[in-house]
Amino acid sequence: MSTQEPEEPQQPALDAYCRILDLLPAAASIYRPDGRLVYYSPRSAALWGRKPPLQGADVPHYCGAWRVYTPAGLPMPATSSPVARALAGRTAVQAGQLLVERPDGSRRVVMAHASPILDEAGGLTGALGLHFDITDRHRASCAQAERLRQREELRVALACDIRAGLDPLRRGTPDPGNRVPVANGPPAPVVESQLRHVTALVDRLLNLEVDLDDALA
Repeated sequence: MSTQEPEEPQQPALDAYCRILDLLPAAASIYRPDGRLVYYSPRSAALWGRKPPLQGADVPHYCGAWRVYTPAGLPMPATSSPVARALAGRTAVQAGQLLVERPDGSRRVVMAHASPILDEAGGLTGALGLHFDITDRHRASCAQAERLRQREELRVALACDIRAGLDPLRRGTPDPGNRVPVANGPPAPVVESQLRHVTALVDRLLNLEVDLDDALA
């Protein structure tokens, strides 16, 4: 008896399937049960920065990207890719955020998803891999986080400066019970009241209870 490899999807059916995948707003690719890449969409080639071969000894397995990394920057082996896990577990895999590196060294941030392809009898015929490019959204989010960080540093620095300037004034303020006006200045109770008000504002700033814009309005 001779053993046979898993059958390739029939070409007409595969072609129709691929035409549908070409319309998706994602980088789509199809793999055999052994992980060999058999199709990738134009969006995939653009995302990966290359067009991997579909025939010969250099056909990629489990992922067509040049290199893949975790969000922490650690290399992800092909055998740990979403497609490999979907094939092994015969279940959909939501891998979350990954980094795809191109041959030129540039990287793109993607949301990765993989799903097994089963026939009517439940047999495994392959897997579908999807990469959603979220690089621009990720960069915008990082830029916004950096702006908020800088704004927070400014707020804390401002509050500390105000407090440092208030300390000498507080030490030089007469007894609040003294109703004699301070020379060339407001009565002591007025000064003390203002000090309490400004100090309360600073405390609120340091406790992040108010927005910098509101505090300065």
